Amino acid sequence: MKTLCLLIVLALTAGCATRAALRKPGPVDRSVLTQGQDRLMVIGVLGKPVFTDSKSAQTLSDVYRYEDGGVDNSGGAKAPRIVLYTMTDVASLWIMEIFWTPLEHAFTVDTYAATVDYAKRPDQHWAVVKADEREVK
Repeated sequence: MKTLCLLIVLALTAGCATRAALRKPGPVDRSVLTQGQDRLMVIGVLGKPVFTDSKSAQTLSDVYRYEDGGVDNSGGAKAPRIVLYTMTDVASLWIMEIFWTPLEHAFTVDTYAATVDYAKRPDQHWAVVKADEREVK
């Protein structure tokens, strides 16, 4: 019970660096952009398309914009940073935020755009035919 109370107090007193780390997206699974992949799987990973163009009854094209946190922002890489930030914040009465917040902003997130073309399969589901991805600066 004491441990649970301590965890709740630490979570409620987290500083800006901790919140910044928690908000960063993890790595994106790009294997969904392979030929034959179902459209719903692509949407599940990349999110809702920003634009959809139905070229015909049998073809469809989606444009996605998404952020990739890379391996530096995967759950296993973020967890030790979050614990370190929170513990040192509490121990230093949040003075360490002066150091941790700029450091956390060094862990960048890249923005990408992808255009994915689909064709309708015999089972009436959309499947990836072609995918083009590029980094947005």
